[in-house]
Amino acid sequence: MDAGASQAGAPGARRPPARTARNPATSLPDPRQLPLWKPRPDLPAADNALHHWRKHAPDLPEIPNALHYVRTLHALAQGGARRFLTKVRANGDRLYYDPLRNLLAVLAYDGQPRTLFRPQGGIDYWNGL
Repeated sequence: MDAGASQAGAPGARRPPARTARNPATSLPDPRQLPLWKPRPDLPAADNALHHWRKHAPDLPEIPNALHYVRTLHALAQGGARRFLTKVRANGDRLYYDPLRNLLAVLAYDGQPRTLFRPQGGIDYWNGL
């Protein structure tokens, strides 16, 4: 062992960071660092996010609140083309579909979330877009 190296467990030895399994509930993006939601002319961003969560909550029992709803949408979008099906609309909106969980997320051209829902037609709904 060279003079500059330390043994594991020795005082001052560096340990690699502990690895943890990816848990979707704990590895969701921090919404403070992302666009909250696309506002409407009659609803500010936070109210529109709450409105969408309430509208889709009956079909999303695994999402307990509006904050988790926003974070889930961002997590799905961040997985992007590597993990999910993606499309871009003519207006620049980006669509992300997770066929395993049957979740569809829509982000506006500027990255602000528009909606997250579970389409009743599943992949057929996606293919019809």
